[in-house]
Amino acid sequence: MLGQAIARWATVLCLLGLLLQPALAQAQNGQPSAIITAVDVGNFPEIQVYLTVTDASGRHIPGLPASAFALTENQSPLPNFSLLEADLGVQIVFVLDTNSAFRTRDVAGVNRLGHIWQALSEFVRQEMQAEADDISIVTPEQTLIAHGRSRDPVIDALNRYTTDFAGAADPGALISTGLNLASDVTPRPGMRRMLVVLANGLPAATPIADLVAHAQATGVVIHTVYVGPADTLETVSAQTLARLSQATGGLSLLLEDARSLQPIFEATANARPQYRLSYRSTAKTTSQHTLAATVQLPEGTTLATPEVSFQLRVEPPLVMDPGLPAQIMLGESESLAVPIVVTFPDGHRRMLREVQLLVDGNVAATQSGDASTVNWPLAVYTESVTPTVQLRVTDELGLSAESKPQRVALIAAPIAASADAQMPAQAPALGLLIQVLPIAAAFLLLAALGGVGVLIWLRRQQQTEPQRALIGGETIPDRPLASDLHPASPREPATRSDDSTLPRSPTPAKKVPTLQHPAAPRLTRPGKSMPPGSAYLEVVDSGGGGAPRENIELHGQTVKLGRDPAVVNLLFTDRSVSRLHARIEQTRPGVFRLYDEGSTSGTWVNFTPISLTDGHELRPGDLINLGRVQLRFRRRESVAPTPNEVERLPESKSSFRSKPGMKS
Repeated sequence: MLGQAIARWATVLCLLGLLLQPALAQAQNGQPSAIITAVDVGNFPEIQVYLTVTDASGRHIPGLPASAFALTENQSPLPNFSLLEADLGVQIVFVLDTNSAFRTRDVAGVNRLGHIWQALSEFVRQEMQAEADDISIVTPEQTLIAHGRSRDPVIDALNRYTTDFAGAADPGALISTGLNLASDVTPRPGMRRMLVVLANGLPAATPIADLVAHAQATGVVIHTVYVGPADTLETVSAQTLARLSQATGGLSLLLEDARSLQPIFEATANARPQYRLSYRSTAKTTSQHTLAATVQLPEGTTLATPEVSFQLRVEPPLVMDPGLPAQIMLGESESLAVPIVVTFPDGHRRMLREVQLLVDGNVAATQSGDASTVNWPLAVYTESVTPTVQLRVTDELGLSAESKPQRVALIAAPIAASADAQMPAQAPALGLLIQVLPIAAAFLLLAALGGVGVLIWLRRQQQTEPQRALIGGETIPDRPLASDLHPASPREPATRSDDSTLPRSPTPAKKVPTLQHPAAPRLTRPGKSMPPGSAYLEVVDSGGGGAPRENIELHGQTVKLGRDPAVVNLLFTDRSVSRLHARIEQTRPGVFRLYDEGSTSGTWVNFTPISLTDGHELRPGDLINLGRVQLRFRRRESVAPTPNEVERLPESKSSFRSKPGMKS
């Protein structure tokens, strides 16, 4: 069930971290706010926009009608959209750096870890929405549970946990692990993401800026809970921990008992309900597009969301060859149903506005809307002709495409002879038989004599001319005999019977070309053996998908990386990787550029997210992050030829060898 949900909803989600910070700050300062949390373009041209609308206390404002909302795409008002209000659930990760501070007990003999465990257990049993919320728990010893969707597995993980209170050797790495889980593709689009860090402060050297950038890029709100005495809140380590929540719009709390986590659980409850606005987009270009919304509250206040961007890839449809027969006999039917087969290289299925059948460049028939065939009228043709036929389709966005021209021979039926032109059968049957018998006898005699002559001639040809070989039914003159090709040993005289013949060489079967859709990707699994390219990707960490660690060779072709085998060349099954995550293109010989395809967690190079529009030109040693998958870009100075290539070199160059490939 979880895998099917992820496959259905793992679409390009634009989670807008940096742009949402002003609105989050506004909500924290006691003002109503409206925030666009996600834009789902997976079913483009239908787009779904998710919004949260909260009052001054941060609580969800329910029951708003569609008339209270206004939506603009690329700064143009959208007249038609539908509205749905629903609880989407929350993807929340708890990170516990259980060091010695968690062992301290209160006057009742309960240590701080016990208070945390009590609070989490009550939250799971009483407030967790099964099959809606997504809960993960990370500790220094292990990840207790990843993406739990029901109560019992989470409670079982809590009950099985034991610790020696040693804490994490690198708290920054522990928090990064939690961020990766929080940034994974959510079971449903629009779900809010949260990370709760419970720690006795953080070292001053912790890379706070990198962690905050990661959280903002993936829309994760970080709440922090300081586990320690209240009189140490002003220490450097406590303030370093608080910076995580302050920079991402989260809460900063002090653990006193189990009730101290209640504000976080209330924030979780307020993050579940959202409004979803669905509309039919008119965007026609591959680029970044913008969305903004306004909300009219019942008391008259108007809230405006920040304008957000989302990436779209839009390409014209592709019309397949209709596969008409090479010849059509006229008169057998008044029309012919021409099949319509249309695909969309950008992966976004759209409705067709119109289909035209073109004959010699002129419109012969038109079909409106989605259809599987268009009728070609044949009754208008009275003579044999060979016209050129093709299809032209226009989709709902106005993008058009034509199939390849195909020549079809239309053959007119022969005109039947008239009754007057036929010879009347006036002769008596007996007289006709007398006339025919001498002619037939003479024909049989000539045929017999001719056959004897042919046999004599063939016999003489066998005795006087060299043996001839037959290949595929055709005689090849002057072909040498088998004994000529393989002469006998000098010690044994060569002999050949006059009746000896060479065996016929079988006619080679013609290879029938396989018709393959030009847009269909040729899947390549990581680690599949490939000849060396000018550059390659070294698999540093294959994530949790079990991908091999062999190098991935880069050649001149475009390489698409992601989790959906239907749309990518390079497959990674780790859940942190989007369906179509990124692509690598060779911009000139030996130079490769990496582009993000609007992935959920973004594409990172050397721990910095790359631009959605410009991409990043890869340099030797660059470290690429696709979710939890890490790849390192390497370049070769030259590539040695394969043994087969060496054998094909001319003799004058057979001693040539390329220098072995070198890592950058």
